Amino acid sequence: MLKNFFAVLIFIMTILAGVTQVEAADEWVYTYPSGIRVYIVRESVVYGYRSGFYAKVRVKSANSSGELIRSVMLEFNRDEGDWWYGIEGERGGRRVYDDEDATEILRWLQAHQSEARRTANPSIRVLGD
Repeated sequence: MLKNFFAVLIFIMTILAGVTQVEAADEWVYTYPSGIRVYIVRESVVYGYRSGFYAKVRVKSANSSGELIRSVMLEFNRDEGDWWYGIEGERGGRRVYDDEDATEILRWLQAHQSEARRTANPSIRVLGD
């Protein structure tokens, strides 16, 4: 039983080891004063319309040597005349313009929106393959 546990643990660690760095295809958008860099995973971007524009994007934070610190899926939308964002699936959110990193991510999303291609659902467009 203990052997099986360690075998599964090693297997999981091997899989996770493959996602511990920022990849060349990820696009830099912001650097915190501490040196932590924020990247967008271009292939993860989804644009759509609910009651207005929204976008979802995977965002990675990495240290100066490119080692992954955090990877989250963020949602951006416009509501009540303001831009808001939050982690996908979590309640609540923050006003975009209260955070420099979120402001830069939103600017990137807006600048690349015209590059998105349509999907089978006419209200959804994606970047990437």
